Amino acid sequence: MRVWKAKWLMNLYPPLLVNRISVKRISSDYKLVDVRVKKSILNRNLQKSIFGGTIFSAADPFHALMYWQIFKMRGVSCEAWLKRAEIQYLKPANSDLRLMFEISDDDIETVNSQLEERGKAEMVHETAILNNKNETVAFVRSTISLKKKSSV
Repeated sequence: MRVWKAKWLMNLYPPLLVNRISVKRISSDYKLVDVRVKKSILNRNLQKSIFGGTIFSAADPFHALMYWQIFKMRGVSCEAWLKRAEIQYLKPANSDLRLMFEISDDDIETVNSQLEERGKAEMVHETAILNNKNETVAFVRSTISLKKKSSV
């Protein structure tokens, strides 16, 4: 899928749109995705900080989408999804937030080896969630599961 189309679709995806989560940039190789969460009345909690569910939603889909597209560009058909995630909230999210999702060449080669050997793979990624002062307000540890599709 073309980068502009993926960005456009993600920004119109209702769970992200309603929570004021937007994709600002996707690199052409899908190894980097820059996501922002805009604080608004739609995602504020009783303490007037960003609701934890919104923060968790911002961390959910991106690594799986990235792996799926990276392997699709390599001609490898696979399924990718978030298998497990844990989040640690460190301080109230009183401003807009930024999340940078990255996948390295080493990550790709590790997953590729596992897919070739076993037909499935798992990869763990850690992502810091930063406020406008560049302080970490939350930390997410995500396990992405991939499964090679059998060719028919």
